[in-house]
Amino acid sequence: MKSIKILLISFIILSCMDKKEHIIEKTDPSLESKVERFKERVLKNGDSIAYNRLRIIYGDWSYDEKYRPDLLPYSLLMAEKYNNQSAYHQVYTDIIELNNKGKYHDSLFSNVPLPQKETALHYLEKGASHGDVTCIESLIEYYHYENEIEKANSLETRLKELLPKNIYRTREERLKLDK
Repeated sequence: MKSIKILLISFIILSCMDKKEHIIEKTDPSLESKVERFKERVLKNGDSIAYNRLRIIYGDWSYDEKYRPDLLPYSLLMAEKYNNQSAYHQVYTDIIELNNKGKYHDSLFSNVPLPQKETALHYLEKGASHGDVTCIESLIEYYHYENEIEKANSLETRLKELLPKNIYRTREERLKLDK
């Protein structure tokens, strides 16, 4: 099972490398060198601060339908090797964007091929098991889409228990906020 997982992760990483775009503006070499330093710190030490800075920088570049394919391998590494909470949902997000020309929304998950979909769901479930609210919300949407209402309702109950009353919103309220 572990070898299949490694094979899937390798496939995803190789897919990213084929679609890689150079997003860094050549006019800002200092930003490019910062990005390279952050990448190095993530690879060598699993530095969560460096990883979060990469997420912020690449997130800024994802506008105008530009995709940040460089982030997925780092997200996979941080999720798998370092159990980084924010990386679980980021893997899911990266896989959706990879298969939707840089666009992200839970509804676009249906466009993801099965092997990548299984990998994304694995990390969502792992994040949900650690109480990650964003992973739980995305799983609720997935289960509703798949008509697995009992699973969705069970997660909705868990979400309600995790969040303070003044922050918790029902699925319907969350969907209205998305519009």
